[in-house]
Amino acid sequence: MQRKKMDWKEERLLYLWLSIAGVVIAIVFYLLPEYSQHINEDDPKPVIINNLILSKDPVVVRRRRGKRKIVIYAQGYDKPFQIAGFDFSEFIKAEIIRNIKSGDTVNVKMDSSAFQAMNNISIFDNYIEIYGLSKAGHEYLNWRQANNRAIKDREIGVPIGLYLMFVGFIYWSSRKRPKLSPAFVIAGGLLLIVVVMLQG
Repeated sequence: MQRKKMDWKEERLLYLWLSIAGVVIAIVFYLLPEYSQHINEDDPKPVIINNLILSKDPVVVRRRRGKRKIVIYAQGYDKPFQIAGFDFSEFIKAEIIRNIKSGDTVNVKMDSSAFQAMNNISIFDNYIEIYGLSKAGHEYLNWRQANNRAIKDREIGVPIGLYLMFVGFIYWSSRKRPKLSPAFVIAGGLLLIVVVMLQG
């Protein structure tokens, strides 16, 4: 049975949803660096714990307010370690999950106040907060790196979100189907934005 072709009135609603999705994308990527905590990476006495052996693979968990965090479990520690409370780049998350596994030996870095609070019991978020992670000499994360990644993500994500918002609204407002395929225009625009941003 031949599938009925969607008429323009129905298709326009899809572009309204596309416009709304663009707004959400722009807001999310704009706020990424703003989630950074004021972590004192210049603490004169940062604490580095070497040769932690992981008891299981790192996991991504959803904390309060829906934020996704990476949690690391180490042998000899009752509380897990959590990458400090900023919403860092998905690239960094993926790199940690891909390359660090159960049984690996890692080094972690935290500020002195977090170290002093290691044995404190908390009703919520009972973890040890760290802002540095390395394995075999390779540094997977530091606060500045994570924040810079989030800013780079924003530089690409915000224009994409705004573009989708704009083009979606234009097509939703149009009473007649345009001669040039909207899908072609949208895909071409997205590709152009990505190329320009990556070369910038």
